[in-house]
Amino acid sequence: MDFEIRAATVDDAMALGAMHVAAWREAYFPHILSEASFEVVTPEARGARYVDLLTANMGTTWLAIADDEIIGHSTAVAAEPDAPGDLELVSIYVLAKAYGSGAGQALLDSAIGDRSACLWVAAENPRALSFYRRNGFEAVGEPVRRTFILDELDEVRMAR
Repeated sequence: MDFEIRAATVDDAMALGAMHVAAWREAYFPHILSEASFEVVTPEARGARYVDLLTANMGTTWLAIADDEIIGHSTAVAAEPDAPGDLELVSIYVLAKAYGSGAGQALLDSAIGDRSACLWVAAENPRALSFYRRNGFEAVGEPVRRTFILDELDEVRMAR
């Protein structure tokens, strides 16, 4: 699959929201997130959230684009002072049809490069855990139980 990486703009927000919800469904339903969570987090609601985030300019959101479709995205921001890294990867998702294409790696490289960084990942997401380990991340501390949308899940903090 051929793709390009570019920075997102506010004009991308609604398509990005739809892609993000689709990627969550592919990665998390039904073993991590319930249908009730997807009734709350609609593509339109997520798109509106991206309008706010992209307008606030809190960090760069990177897009992977193939055939004029967003197939993945990543966002990193400056980490909190006590965080184990300079940056925090707050979001990275790729649609299932792009798994193995290199889009995830290109998005990670665009978001954090070789800088020290941290992130939170669902403990029940072996694909993501393996990806982060391949990129030098290791678990920091014990898993934390959190509410994500309407569901409880364990998250692991990783850092490199």
